[in-house]
Amino acid sequence: MYFLQIYDKTVFGYGNTYGLSADLGLIKKDYSLASSMTSIATLCWQPFSAYIIVRYNPRYLMTIFVFCWGTSAACMAASNGRASLLATRFLLGLFEAANIPLFSMLTATWYRRAEQPLRVCAWFITNSAATIVAALVSYGFGHIESESWRPWQSIYLSAGIITVLTAPIVWWRLDADLSTARFWSDDYERDQAVERLRANQTGLGSREFKWVQVREMFLDPKSWLFASLICIPNIAAHVANTFGPTLIKALGFDTKTATLLNIPFGALQAIGILAGSWAAARFKIKSAMLLILCGLTMAGGIMMYVAES
Repeated sequence: MYFLQIYDKTVFGYGNTYGLSADLGLIKKDYSLASSMTSIATLCWQPFSAYIIVRYNPRYLMTIFVFCWGTSAACMAASNGRASLLATRFLLGLFEAANIPLFSMLTATWYRRAEQPLRVCAWFITNSAATIVAALVSYGFGHIESESWRPWQSIYLSAGIITVLTAPIVWWRLDADLSTARFWSDDYERDQAVERLRANQTGLGSREFKWVQVREMFLDPKSWLFASLICIPNIAAHVANTFGPTLIKALGFDTKTATLLNIPFGALQAIGILAGSWAAARFKIKSAMLLILCGLTMAGGIMMYVAES
């Protein structure tokens, strides 16, 4: 699911290299606004996401979210102008808003603290896989030569259809928590699973939304620190994902070559994620790894800014 979420966003940058802006008549900063629209929707919807992922069964939520964001991605292929593109991008961001918090919550529900870094790595590394696969798929669709059906439409339609078809698999395979999981052979296995998580001291979850915890979150300095650690590196990452293919094309490469030159970017992401997750689990010094990785990301962002200046 995380692969598809990143993939559905990543292909937007590749679509622009195959004539999205020209075909839809985007002018000045329309493309930048369309790129930001998913983040705007996520920001608007995030408070509601925090409420519903606590109140409702993740199995139902994930199935609905996957189907709806896949439909939004597929509908981008039918965009015929600025307004329709912005609308589909907004819906894409809205239905994707709750997913990363939901993935994190499910990981914490099923695994002990010592096991969580590598489990998060297991789904987060698909960030890099999505970049590589999107480049290869876009390269393939780039060979379509038709005036009535453009390569970027094939890219978006295929991404959306694959996501929609995955929704039934989520419904079939996902179990929300230990107490309702369907794969236990008996109560003894369930009790063992509960016992092994006792060291987390987090309980087994609750469907009650507590406003006192919201207040505690806003007053906790760590909440603001974590938010900053996520926000600052992702500013540069968002630029690379959205404008990377276009910037490479502007250096003089043809469209297909510019698409393939994004593959090393995805490969380096994989190396960074694996190294960081392994080091956090091995040395148990998360602060040092956060400083190193955020420092490298900021250095890359500064270099991009200076190069463009």
